[in-house]
This record gives sequence, C-alpha cells and structure tokens, in this order.
Amino acid sequence: MSDSEKVITMSQELISMQNIMNRMMKPFSLFHGFISTVITLIMIIGLGVLGYLTYKTSELSKKTANEVELTNKYYVLQNQASILLKVIDENLRESDKAKRGSAPMELKVQAAKMMYDMSQLKQVPLHVLCGIAETESGWNTRAVSGSGCVGLMQITPAYARVYLREKGINYKSDIWFDPTINILCGVSMLNDMHTEHLEKGRTDNGSWQMALHSYFWGPSNTLQLFGKSDQRVGVPNMSYPMRVVEASKKYKELGL
Repeated sequence: MSDSEKVITMSQELISMQNIMNRMMKPFSLFHGFISTVITLIMIIGLGVLGYLTYKTSELSKKTANEVELTNKYYVLQNQASILLKVIDENLRESDKAKRGSAPMELKVQAAKMMYDMSQLKQVPLHVLCGIAETESGWNTRAVSGSGCVGLMQITPAYARVYLREKGINYKSDIWFDPTINILCGVSMLNDMHTEHLEKGRTDNGSWQMALHSYFWGPSNTLQLFGKSDQRVGVPNMSYPMRVVEASKKYKELGL
C-alpha cells in the first residue's frame, strides 16, 4: 500500500471515529442543552422572585415608615394634649368680686379640650393661643377690659356673636365668661383674620403677627398699618403681637 493510500485510509478511519464519537456524545449534548435551558429558566425565575421580593420589601418599608410616622404623630398629639391640660390646670383662674381663685377642675378640662380641638381644626398653634390667653387676661376667665372685651381671650361680643349663630348656640348674658365659648369664638376670629391676610398676600402661613394685630386693634387699623411706618401718629404699632409672641415662647418650649 502506497503512502498516499495509507493517508487516505487513516483519514477515513479518523472520520469514522469522529462520527462514532459524535453519535456517542449526542445524548450528552442534548443533556447539556437541557441543563443549560433549565439553569436559564431558574435564573429568570430567580430574578423575577428577587424583583418581587424587593418590591414587597420596599412596599413594606414604606408601610412601616408611614405607620411609624403616624404613631409618632399620635404620641406627639397625645403629649401636647397632656401638656396643655397641665398648663391650664396651673394657670386658669375664675375670679370676680364674688368669687376668687382657681377654676374648677371640670372647667379646666373642658377649656383644655376646646383649645386643643380648635387648634387642630383651625390650624392655629397651641403656643400662640396660650400666649393670647396670658397676654389678654392673665388666664382669667372672668376678665373684663375697659373697652368691653370679655373673658379668657378678651373677645369683643359684637364681633363674636356671628360664631354663636354659626354653631347654633343661644345667646346668654354671661355666655362670654364660659371659657369653652370664649375659646371657640376667639380662635375662630383669629383664624378668619389670618386667612384674610393670607389671601391678600399680607402675610405667610407661618406668621401670626398680622392676625394678632387685627385681633387686638381691629382689621381697619391693621390695613392702615400694613406697608407703612409703625411710627405714624394715630396708627397702632406691632407691640401687642410682639407681646403675644414673647409670651408664647415658653409654651412652645414645653412642646405646644
């Protein structure tokens, strides 16, 4: 056999062996392909599960954060209510010629509840309301000024009657000495003045000085003062709002 024939024969044998090997390896190739497909599917499913778990974890974290925020807010509000009751218990007086001394505890609780509820309803800070009660009447439910302002928050009956009508409350001669009625009318009046100044662009939401000026001097005097010098003759200055702000600082420090 010549060399060329030997080479041809060897090539044929190699091809034959390769074919045999291919046939032998074919099941393994199919198995390998199957395994690769399974692994790919597992990876896809795993990524899907991971994405779902990440989403649920994120949602759970948001829900937990919201619950924590609500819980904290609840405890802050409960703490404020407790502090306010303590402040009123220590300060509220009910005195006139016939009766002097501290107000009954039931009246203090009612006054604290009304002040707290109206603060939340009208979004007026509690420390501002406490500052008004201290500055206006010294926490005296039966205080009467020379200009006819009455009660804890020294409201003017002529301006306050509209709030009685809104609430369907019948007028009585001594109704303004009831601290719950006095607070209801006083806070409503202050909030209405603040809202008007906001709408007219005379103040911002976090400042109560313009409303306090109107509360004490009346809206017409505040309009004269707005945008002009405090030193003009005959125009009330901002001393009253500053007194209330100063008085309110200690209540704000308490957490109100």
